[in-house]
Amino acid sequence: GERPRIICLAIFLVTGMIFTSVGGLGTVIMLGTIILPILRSVGMGALLSSGVFLMGIAMGGTLQPVSRRLWLDFYGIPPAQLDGILWTMVALYFIGGVTWIVWGTRGSALSNFLADPADDPPPPKPALSRRLMAAPLIPVGLVYFGGIEEITAFSVALVYMYLCVRSQPGATRVFTRSLIEGAQLVVPPVLLMIGIGILLTSLRSAPVQGYLVPLLRHVVPDSRWGYIALFALAAPLALYRGPLNVWGMGLAVSATLLATSSLAPAAILGAILAAGALQSVCDPTNTANVWVAGFQGGTVNQILRATLLVVWSIAIAGVVIFGFWFVP
Repeated sequence: GERPRIICLAIFLVTGMIFTSVGGLGTVIMLGTIILPILRSVGMGALLSSGVFLMGIAMGGTLQPVSRRLWLDFYGIPPAQLDGILWTMVALYFIGGVTWIVWGTRGSALSNFLADPADDPPPPKPALSRRLMAAPLIPVGLVYFGGIEEITAFSVALVYMYLCVRSQPGATRVFTRSLIEGAQLVVPPVLLMIGIGILLTSLRSAPVQGYLVPLLRHVVPDSRWGYIALFALAAPLALYRGPLNVWGMGLAVSATLLATSSLAPAAILGAILAAGALQSVCDPTNTANVWVAGFQGGTVNQILRATLLVVWSIAIAGVVIFGFWFVP
């Protein structure tokens, strides 16, 4: 507890590493029940520790191989160009997270706690291989540095994890149940992609474009500074499943822009991902935010108010960078 800044930074990086390959509310709860008490124990308040955890989740989630495949297929940009966008967002999340930690661990912001000794001895720890800790990095490493297709990369990671725990009782049952639950979790995104595909096809038809193109020409700028001004100021529209929320209306808006505007696909994706920083960390409709707020004894709106300016700065920086890269 004597070096809270180092502890917070380590937890921030570990959280990001884990969420490069996994996600979902179950993972948030599993890790949050461990990570948030540690952050509180070194003196960080409820809102400050929530911000560290949520920024780590957002930073790691940016590199999710499944999301990367979605961006490649939907926006049709080269892998090298997409990776540049994603790693730029990771760097901005890292800078924002470190800034948040430095500010949150200053002396006047820290609290002191008195811990009571536990009455019961801790439960015995299962004998797990230390090699299992490398599992979250396998899909990311194979996809980004090995050039291997996403499904193959995840299959390799699954086999690796099973080999690490095969001697544990019930390992095969857990492995099989995980495959079934994984299949159930991907059904809603698959249905969403089917609907988005229908929408994209219709938006690209001549009659629809005849109505939309004149309208969007007056709304969507085709100059660099217009692009920066519009998407920097409009980034909060990613909140509450708004029009720039990639998991809300964002894909529909992207489909409209791809079909009707003069902006490059990389510029559209860059704006959506930059605004998505607000959705990933601040959005009160996120299940992760709802659970974290309840676990910390606060509200989702308190997390929104506490993190908004820092994360909005990340979004603005991203829009500026992508504007200079992709907009003439």
